[in-house]
Amino acid sequence: MDADVITRNLEKMLDANVKGAMIPVVNSESLGGNAGRFLLNGIKYQCVGANFFYDAQTGEILSFSLTSNPPFPGAARGVFKIACETESGTYKYSAFRIIEWVPDKHASPHANKIIEQTKNVYNKVADEHAP
Repeated sequence: MDADVITRNLEKMLDANVKGAMIPVVNSESLGGNAGRFLLNGIKYQCVGANFFYDAQTGEILSFSLTSNPPFPGAARGVFKIACETESGTYKYSAFRIIEWVPDKHASPHANKIIEQTKNVYNKVADEHAP
């Protein structure tokens, strides 16, 4: 069951055509700003913040959003800080990497564990497809 939730979470993170997907939200955000920069292997990456809402019990991501107001009653709110490699000011999607995430302290430990596992799988996929 947890593997199914992680798979559905990854679909929302990797497929721009899925309702509530991460990619359109990230592409609408400004680089740098509040999310800052991240240094990895001597390279400075600009970051974006991606707000998302998830089921506070299961950890299933319900939607990514530009707003911090939950579109679902009782939804937990999280934020991914994502480092982006840029090329002429555009995002190179395969190089996105989630540096950290801010969990909702009101979500269950199980739900937050699922989001953490989702983040780890996402980063593994990103590493495998990095240039």
